[in-house]
Amino acid sequence: APKKGGLSIKKTSDAPSGNSHYSLSGAEFQIKSGSTVVATLTTDGSGNASTGDEALDEGDYILHENKAPKGHKKADDRTVHITAGQAASANVVNVKDPYKTGKIKVKKKSKDSDATPSTNSAYSYKNAEYGVYTNKSGNSVSGKVDTIKTDSDGEGVSDSLPLGRYYVKE
Repeated sequence: APKKGGLSIKKTSDAPSGNSHYSLSGAEFQIKSGSTVVATLTTDGSGNASTGDEALDEGDYILHENKAPKGHKKADDRTVHITAGQAASANVVNVKDPYKTGKIKVKKKSKDSDATPSTNSAYSYKNAEYGVYTNKSGNSVSGKVDTIKTDSDGEGVSDSLPLGRYYVKE
């Protein structure tokens, strides 16, 4: 009986589909025995990578994501087991990477130095509302994904948003 086996990786993500800031391609995984790297795998556009069917000796290994794909954070290390005679396609490890997000920060200011909260108590920066949108056509925006409200200093921050281009309008 063969004393070697294989391993396949299936990478997934909850990142928004169709967003060019995210990819499953290019994740680099090291398969380690102790601190020694015995194999390196890189995922394709579908998030798949695999060793040969008889690439690794039977036993336990550490699966380490050395490089995360575009727009993602690295997954935690995990222990994987190789069984002698088990084809790579029969030993699939599912790896889900958290995706990166960002926030939008706004600061309301006045063009007129006489119309600021510090110079005139009739003015306030608090509770100004800014819509955050995904689409813009001419002067109109659509696809609202968040609302930013300002504090008394005129500052406000959006929720965590997927990476991409956004339009902010008061």
